[in-house]
Amino acid sequence: MSMTEERNKLEEENKSIFSEYEKKSHELEDVKLSEAGVQAECSKAVDDLKEATCRINQLTEENKILKADLEFHKFKMKEPDQKKLSSQFEEVANRGVETNISLLQKPKSDITSLEQLKVDEFNDSFGFIELKRNLEDAEIVMQKLEKEIENIHFQSTSLSKVDKVAAPAVSRLIHTFEPKGHADSQHPENPPSEHQTTEDSYTRTKMATENLRVLLRKLLDDAANASEFFRVMQRKLITDAAGRDRNEYNSLREHTDQVEEANIELMVFCEAMKDNICHAVAKEGELLSLCDFLQKQELVLKLENTQLRGKLNDFQDKISELQSQLDGISRDSGEMVASISNQVQTLLAEVADRESILEEEWNSVFAQVLRKVGVLDSTVKTFYTSSWVGRDSNLDVVGCVAASVDQASEVIEGLRGQLEAAQGNCQEISDKHDGLKYVAKTL
Repeated sequence: MSMTEERNKLEEENKSIFSEYEKKSHELEDVKLSEAGVQAECSKAVDDLKEATCRINQLTEENKILKADLEFHKFKMKEPDQKKLSSQFEEVANRGVETNISLLQKPKSDITSLEQLKVDEFNDSFGFIELKRNLEDAEIVMQKLEKEIENIHFQSTSLSKVDKVAAPAVSRLIHTFEPKGHADSQHPENPPSEHQTTEDSYTRTKMATENLRVLLRKLLDDAANASEFFRVMQRKLITDAAGRDRNEYNSLREHTDQVEEANIELMVFCEAMKDNICHAVAKEGELLSLCDFLQKQELVLKLENTQLRGKLNDFQDKISELQSQLDGISRDSGEMVASISNQVQTLLAEVADRESILEEEWNSVFAQVLRKVGVLDSTVKTFYTSSWVGRDSNLDVVGCVAASVDQASEVIEGLRGQLEAAQGNCQEISDKHDGLKYVAKTL
């Protein structure tokens, strides 16, 4: 029976070890799958991190470009570019001034005013006010020029009169030194022709100055009209440009805010990915250590399983041997049962004989006890005849003996009390006797 229990126990242990081995194998497979998933996730996280880093760098560059564009548009809104229009009207003004200069020979006192007219910068947005002022200065110069022309004409007229008086003597002196043919070629009406040329030059100069004055007035009116027109156009263009720039600025500002928000989100995502990568690396290390531990444990369990299989084979051989022994014992047990049954019959007969013998011995002992109890009762009656109580005849032997012993104990206690009282009386008598002896001696 013990071998069967041991065999069952070993089989249960083998099954538990095999189930534990299968469980560890499944756990190892799960760990390997988890490790592969973690490695894939780690690789994906690294790729995402690289992509996020590139995206952050790209967004940073875009942010810098947008900031530069924003600064440029701010500068453009504050200081609109108007060089082209100013240069055009400056060219018109310079062209008019150059025309005036080419037509007229200015006096030395007016050179500074004309140079100022040529090189002055325009103070207004398109230069029309400065052009108008320069045209007004040019008209003043024209007035001065007319006066100078009048003076020159007056001087030339006076000189021509003086030349008429001195002309014959001078002519004779010239004819004296000139060749004959050349003297004959001179026109006799030369002085009047020179006077006529001077008058024609004066007339042409007068007409040119009048035309120039008309042209200057027309330019002055055109400059005023153009100034008003371009002032309106400038206001409209500035308003439109400001609106476009403001819209573009708002859109760029919104785009910049979105880029900054995306940049912040990417930075947070980058930090989270870094934390996930660190956690994945730590988890990977733990899984690798656990995998190594499980592999070592698998080797140990395989070794233990091999040893247990060897032990199981040994136990199976031993169980077969014990089974054969058990079969032999079961065959021998029938013979043993038959012999034991015979022995039991013999023992039962002996028990019956011994029972009869013990019953006879018990009866004899009971009779002796009853006799001794009767003797004890008779002895007790001699001391306590008055207080003796008759015993019930229905009591068994033990009850009779107990009752007799109790009464004997009471008698003994009573006798002990009487003895102690007698000893006290004897001591008192002895003391009195000693006292009498002492009194007798003293007497």
